[in-house]
Amino acid sequence: MEGGRVKLERQKLDGLAALAAAFGGTPEGDAVVTAVDALSRSLRESSRRASGARDAASQQRASGADVPVDVGEPLVVALAADDELARREAVAVTDLADRHLLHNPDEVPQWRDIATELLGPTIRTSQSFALGPLATLDEQLDHVAAGHGIIIVPRSRAESAPRHDVTLVVVDF
Repeated sequence: MEGGRVKLERQKLDGLAALAAAFGGTPEGDAVVTAVDALSRSLRESSRRASGARDAASQQRASGADVPVDVGEPLVVALAADDELARREAVAVTDLADRHLLHNPDEVPQWRDIATELLGPTIRTSQSFALGPLATLDEQLDHVAAGHGIIIVPRSRAESAPRHDVTLVVVDF
């Protein structure tokens, strides 16, 4: 399935490259050629990474190791223990729209699409630029506990680093 999608994307890029070449020498044509070259490199790199990930998973299976599988595990929001929402059994994603997400919003498109900090004139004024990238779960949870924002992650990931100063609440989408 993945290979078919890559093949289709390559065909689209090849068609776009041919069209751009017909307009070579013009600013627009040269811009499209440059964009197609960049997209082609990106597609090759993505394909290479995906292939490497599949190979690694195959090697893990062959060795008898468990390979993580996403089975639609519920997502939870990590909140500071004293947060008003921390007392609830579950929260709607809309209840989190005004909260600051401490990780990539693309990981939770349901939040990203309604997030106040990503709409209108507030965009690019987010605290996330001041905090910089928070690479590990522990770093993210430190900031959650300090009241700097929230994270929305699969339950098992959040439960892998239990803390007394952070409460996990199921997110309803």
